[in-house]
Amino acid sequence: MRSRRILGFALLLLAPYLLFAAVGLISEQTQRPQSDTLTDRLKGAAITFSAYPVNTAFNGDCIHLQWNVTGTFVQEVYIVDAPSMGSGEMQNCDGTTPRLRVVFQDGTSHTWTIPVHRTFDDPNTALRAWLLLTPSVVCLIAGVWLSRIYQSRLLSRPAVQIALVVAFAVGWVVVLDLFTNSLNIYRYVWDHYHYIDMAQNGIRGNEALVAPYAYRPIVPLLAGVIGRVSERSVLAGFRAVTYAGLISQLVLIYVLARQFTRQQWAAWVVMLVAAISTYHVKFLLFDIYRPDSLAFTLILIGMLAFVRRQRSVGGAVFYTLIILITSALGLLVREFCALPAALLAARLLLEFVRTRRLRPLLEALGIVAVIGLAYWLPQKLISVGRSDQFLSSDLSNLWDIVSNIPRSFNILLGAAIYLLPLLVLLTPPRARRLWARLGDHRLDMALYVVIVLALALVGGSDIVRFVVYLFVPVIILLALLLDDGMRPAEVIYALLATAVYNRILSPVPQESLEAYLDFYIVWFDRTSPVTWLRAGELLLWLAGAFALRRWIAKDQTAADAETIERRV
Repeated sequence: MRSRRILGFALLLLAPYLLFAAVGLISEQTQRPQSDTLTDRLKGAAITFSAYPVNTAFNGDCIHLQWNVTGTFVQEVYIVDAPSMGSGEMQNCDGTTPRLRVVFQDGTSHTWTIPVHRTFDDPNTALRAWLLLTPSVVCLIAGVWLSRIYQSRLLSRPAVQIALVVAFAVGWVVVLDLFTNSLNIYRYVWDHYHYIDMAQNGIRGNEALVAPYAYRPIVPLLAGVIGRVSERSVLAGFRAVTYAGLISQLVLIYVLARQFTRQQWAAWVVMLVAAISTYHVKFLLFDIYRPDSLAFTLILIGMLAFVRRQRSVGGAVFYTLIILITSALGLLVREFCALPAALLAARLLLEFVRTRRLRPLLEALGIVAVIGLAYWLPQKLISVGRSDQFLSSDLSNLWDIVSNIPRSFNILLGAAIYLLPLLVLLTPPRARRLWARLGDHRLDMALYVVIVLALALVGGSDIVRFVVYLFVPVIILLALLLDDGMRPAEVIYALLATAVYNRILSPVPQESLEAYLDFYIVWFDRTSPVTWLRAGELLLWLAGAFALRRWIAKDQTAADAETIERRV
């Protein structure tokens, strides 16, 4: 035992050394930034196009572009697909190749590109970096396990545990941001366009407001305030709100998981699953203008209050107020934020049915009234120029939505993709134990899932971003599942499957709309060869989990037989 602990401490010392070596290798590639300039003449036009630096480390690194196009025959100029003046400069952070396109008056066009070398795009350099980064992580995990440092009294203190979780959350968000490119906000008029407009121009007297984005003003208004107070752009404000939301989300996921497991490591695993799921962290670093990072945080606060209310003898009024406040405010962030209040209202109605006491009924009606008012008021007070809501206000297209079989299939596939880490660990016996351990929360979780799927059905085209709101049942089920004990090999396999399937360190493709939608896997009622390939990959991961359990069981049977033989 002592030799194992010594080996564990040695691995803990080796881990930062390997990490610093990897950082040194990465910085070596970029410590001498290089620029590249193109000059050309075509159809009487003079073109100068430059980029700096053209050697970067990560997908999220920005490149400064500068251009000058002159000529009487020039009609239009585009920089990275964004219409532009004949000369200017900008930061390109979307991870695509810098390109300048000139359209001439005869209708023809020509594109100039400047190649960019990224460390992790070069197979040779990337392999060397990963050969240092991966062992450093393995050494850290093995060192913690072998040294039993997690059993120390210091680390058993709740304050220390939370401090470590916060440190991890901050570090993970920062590191993942380095590997994540940024949305090109000029190429398409999507959700970000409306949120940026609200951040810059507010919601009073703004004739460009569009529903439903206008009814989610808290995040863009916060971003606008932060940008003005810090004397920076609204982009800095959105980034600040996103960072705060993502970090607090990861911390609160750990806290919620701890409500359902006695094992500290199990709560860490649950948090890691969320950290390596694309639409919890990575996609929101890619598209920082979406309000989901704050929505996740508000839902988690509401669900923590919901769980504590069910378990506490007193304090029901306090927890009810927290649920009401987070849900009502959350409706100004994302409609999914009403989930904790909906579960509480359902609980109270069930209590009324069982006891025939009037108080639970009045409380439930009060909650429904407050949440209904919070949903209705913004739509009456905020004037919009048009509506882009998927479900029309008169419900005239409801049947078209419900009867769209390909889209319903995509919703189910999207849910299965998000549930991958849970599915690879689940077996029939474990499912039966989970059902028993859920106890009073069975109806809560079932209702939660039904509401999320219903909102996904009427929500719009971005299916994978809707099904991620199933995260509360996943947190609770994973925590309970791991609390019963789990073989390390299965846990590692689940984390590996989640990280690989989510392409967690890959850039979000923006070279074409098709490539971008393929990254989504499921979008509206669209299917493509990539959809079926990723569905097949999902099945392979599930088959691999089954094979792993069979192999472990066979190995255990052989070990047990050998033990019996020795005793005989």
